[in-house]
Amino acid sequence: EALHATIRLYPKLPQAYLLLAEALEELQRPQDAYKALLRLAELVPDSSAALQRLARAAFFVGDSTKAVAAAKKAAEHGRIDPACQFIIAYGMAYEGNGGAAYRDLVLLVSKILAQPPGKGTAELQKLCLCAAKLLAARSGKA
Repeated sequence: EALHATIRLYPKLPQAYLLLAEALEELQRPQDAYKALLRLAELVPDSSAALQRLARAAFFVGDSTKAVAAAKKAAEHGRIDPACQFIIAYGMAYEGNGGAAYRDLVLLVSKILAQPPGKGTAELQKLCLCAAKLLAARSGKA
């Protein structure tokens, strides 16, 4: 409630939208978190960090078009995290560039799995499950 009040008072304060999105993610309200991140990206359209958060949130709610676009835009601004690399590879596969997507995914997964188990492997699992749902929905096997 305090974050909503802050946003009403300061509708152009990016930090408020970021904090709201984080709180909504913790409350397992991904659609609402996605909406907050959309607004954040409108306020700071060249922020790689905001675009990467938006890409993940969009992917997790099933908006792969927005996810891929946000991840690609974030990549234009520099290094991106493994989740955005995964999302871009998903986009390449969907656009018909399966060979490049497969190569990128294998390299990314091997890099993540070489690390000690932790947040990276958990996020990879979540990304793979979302990708499987998106692919099944697109092929009519949902």
